[in-house]
Amino acid sequence: MIEKTLKNQLKYLAENHEDIAYTYQLLSDIYTQQGDLPKALDYLEKSVDIARISILPKNKVKFKYLESQLEQLKKNGLNGERKFPQSASYIQCVLDQFDLQDLLIRQKSDIG
Repeated sequence: MIEKTLKNQLKYLAENHEDIAYTYQLLSDIYTQQGDLPKALDYLEKSVDIARISILPKNKVKFKYLESQLEQLKKNGLNGERKFPQSASYIQCVLDQFDLQDLLIRQKSDIG
């Protein structure tokens, strides 16, 4: 379901829009929880790449948080046993309600 949201964002938003960075971050969190480290790293790297353009100029703290998440994931992998908010489970409960999904993604991004 998050992939569908990402697909819509990629279709309608600029390729370096900060919402896309947050969606990639959320996908990374989901794949980390599922134990798929390669996918988690891939999505978090994409998030940081976009954030470097869209978030860093406006909010260095949020960018540094994403960057530190990436460093931590690369360093510790799944051994760090990071726990994430239950955003993914909430989003799965709102199938086909893209406005609500976007709201949940934005709320998660405000945490970071």
